[in-house]
Amino acid sequence: MRKTVGFGEGNFQTLIEENHFFIDKTLFIKEFLESDAKVTMITRPNGFGKTLNISMLASFLDITKNTKSLFEDMNIMQTACANEINQYPVIFVSFKNVKGEKKDAVKALKKTLIDEYKRFDFIYPHLSENSKEEYKMVWKGLKNQNNTELTDINDCLQLLCQFLYEYYGKKAILLIDAYDTPFKEACYHGYYDEIGSCLAMILETSLKGNEYLKKAILTGVIQARRVNIFSGLNNISVYSVIHEKYAPYFGFTEEETKMFLEYFKSDLTKEVTKFYGGYQIGKIKIYSPYSISHYAGEKRMDVYRKEKMNDGIEMTLYKHSAIFSLKYHELIKNGETVVYTDLNMSYDEDRKDSTLWAFMIHYGYLTIKEMMDRGIYKVVIPNEEVRQDLKNIII
Repeated sequence: MRKTVGFGEGNFQTLIEENHFFIDKTLFIKEFLESDAKVTMITRPNGFGKTLNISMLASFLDITKNTKSLFEDMNIMQTACANEINQYPVIFVSFKNVKGEKKDAVKALKKTLIDEYKRFDFIYPHLSENSKEEYKMVWKGLKNQNNTELTDINDCLQLLCQFLYEYYGKKAILLIDAYDTPFKEACYHGYYDEIGSCLAMILETSLKGNEYLKKAILTGVIQARRVNIFSGLNNISVYSVIHEKYAPYFGFTEEETKMFLEYFKSDLTKEVTKFYGGYQIGKIKIYSPYSISHYAGEKRMDVYRKEKMNDGIEMTLYKHSAIFSLKYHELIKNGETVVYTDLNMSYDEDRKDSTLWAFMIHYGYLTIKEMMDRGIYKVVIPNEEVRQDLKNIII
């Protein structure tokens, strides 16, 4: 049966079972398992396959599932890591829907965590009496929609690791997709000072000093400054858009893009490359799967970017200096410029120029062509799709 495009499907099991075309990224599982890092953070622009990769990890590792049929004939099954399939208790949460005003965001966050607790409700009768009491306290906090301060659930993920270890006798693997969305939304809607530290505590208690954690991975768009969110964490290995490790697994490489388009009766022409290519991570050329899959399905070049200016990005850029404005216009005119920036961003800091440039790099509006000195980068507009979006901004 001929495969279909999938149009950005983020659930690995659904993608395979519904016969969507899948570029085999399963060696990402091997690299993650064999990494020395206990806690890994990977940041990429939206539309680069972060959710799909984390869903794939969850499907492969989760001890509550039998997913061998999903991975048959895939690269991971030709490695020693094939023996690791369905061998670990896996906690998988995505914060991508934790959005909006404070009450709505807290409600969405608690629902996400409740749903993951529900997945493991069968272990409750087998827990010790002390653990049962802790479980009930967490459950009460998660169900309490009136407490929007999150102080009643700040150790909920750490405790779930503990409960799973008690049941399975194995340390848990924690997967957090879109870790940065709640922080971004809290900052954008003006309640960061109220719950930012509580959000950070949920992550901190689960990722540092958690004796029931085997490994963890967080994905997001922004590379957060440790002193901002992860002040108590010093064990995170960060792989952002300037790190070549993991680069082939997020986004399509040039060869993968060519293969994908040929399957759907299209060619990777110079025009397609000019319109959708241009991203560079390390020395690897990368295309956005989201844009390429839409182009393959629609058979016409258009702006398909997942991130659009109406998502609040334009409002983030309005606080800029005269120098930023000059650099920005140079960028639009010449396609490139040299900027000073620190890719470690803080959500609650003033929007100085270096932060704005980092923002544009993280969100895929710019890609780094060359690191010229510490913090000094030559950046370029990656392609025509992005350029058309940028032209809508008046600075």
